[in-house]
Amino acid sequence: MISLGAIGVGVLTLVVSLVITPIYEVSTSILVTGGGVSGTSRSSYDYLMASQQLTRTYAELLRKRPLLEEVIARLQLPTPPEKLFNRVKVQPVPQSQIIVISIRDANAESAATIINEIVTVLIEQNRELIATGSIPVGQGVLVVEPAAPSATPVSPSPLRNAVLAAVLSAFLITGAAYIKEALEDKVKSVEEAEATTGAAVLGVIGQVAGAGRPEGVASIAAGRSSAAYRLLQTRVEIAAGGDPAQALLLTSSGPLDGTSTTAASLAVALAQSGKRVILVDANPRRPALHALFHLSNSRGLTTALQESASAISYLTSTSVGDLWLVPSGPLPSRLTELLRAPRMAALIAEWKEQSDIVLLDTPALLAASDAALLAQVCDTALLVVRAETTGAESLKTAHDLLAQSKARVLGMVLNRSRSTRKAFTGEFYAASPALKSSPQALKLGEAPGASSTHVG
Repeated sequence: MISLGAIGVGVLTLVVSLVITPIYEVSTSILVTGGGVSGTSRSSYDYLMASQQLTRTYAELLRKRPLLEEVIARLQLPTPPEKLFNRVKVQPVPQSQIIVISIRDANAESAATIINEIVTVLIEQNRELIATGSIPVGQGVLVVEPAAPSATPVSPSPLRNAVLAAVLSAFLITGAAYIKEALEDKVKSVEEAEATTGAAVLGVIGQVAGAGRPEGVASIAAGRSSAAYRLLQTRVEIAAGGDPAQALLLTSSGPLDGTSTTAASLAVALAQSGKRVILVDANPRRPALHALFHLSNSRGLTTALQESASAISYLTSTSVGDLWLVPSGPLPSRLTELLRAPRMAALIAEWKEQSDIVLLDTPALLAASDAALLAQVCDTALLVVRAETTGAESLKTAHDLLAQSKARVLGMVLNRSRSTRKAFTGEFYAASPALKSSPQALKLGEAPGASSTHVG
């Protein structure tokens, strides 16, 4: 397909090049004589310098208006001196007394005539100056190679243009194909996400201008997004089957998919429903939750993993009732080793005893091994998918990795979606086998429609 397209563009370019009026370039070379008398080595040097200076002088004279006006008058050219000036190219050859004069024209014969006439006028004017004593005898120019019409145009070059066009179009077509494939690979809807993984989408969160601001979580309780997160909270509880003291891990396939905001927003919704919630920032490489809640990050999960104090002592109260945060803490040099240690499982077990649910915000599965390690000590997991950004292949790989862990994958959250209609209708449950059998799902399907938003 790409080869045929490139060949087609090449053939078209060849045809166009063949019908374009050809342009010919004709040139002549002249030798500047005079400039001094050679003698000693010092005078030879002076002679050379004087000759090169004289060559530059004649090069300037060749493009002066009086000379060009005389050429135009003799040949009766229908062009002003300015246009002829722009067409004539005068180039002194470095380290020599030779000047190359060239011109381009659609008529090769005409081009040769103009160039030869320019040289003729220069020689005649030079003779007049010698006759009047203005310049010394012997100073002047000799024709090295008179101008002759060229049989080959300098442009267009049909074969070269066709080859270049074919190569360039091949690159462009290939690039367009890759871009098209990349765009088509992105997950855009509930149906695409579920078809890719086989897991249910538990919530659809929309977009909002100014997402990612630190004050975002504080606005969730009163904002339009609260409805979407309350529905997500209920669906998570339905999918979990009502098991108490769940440790729920949230992750995604890639960074910047909105996992931290989803975790924080879900925690707020759970706390507002009367649950005692502990939210753990288990992403020391890119900590975000402490900023969302305006809290310090000097002490948290990483310090708890390196100390032996009670897990309760690392809880920090938030502005939301019944919601406590465990910040990530400073990034240690041996994070992976700490996450593998028994202390991690012990901390989660103790936090579960003190709450109704523990939420862990973790890094992207395909970016680091942290989430996969933490999934081994959690009960359930939720996969965050960023609409129109997460690739289908990446999503499938992340889901398969998560499915291999101890944690049971409850489902997915489609984040920053352009359309959230299905999040508020029974249509959502028809597409989610994990939920449609629940009696509560039918009741939830009657929830009033609203436009949800997303923060960061």
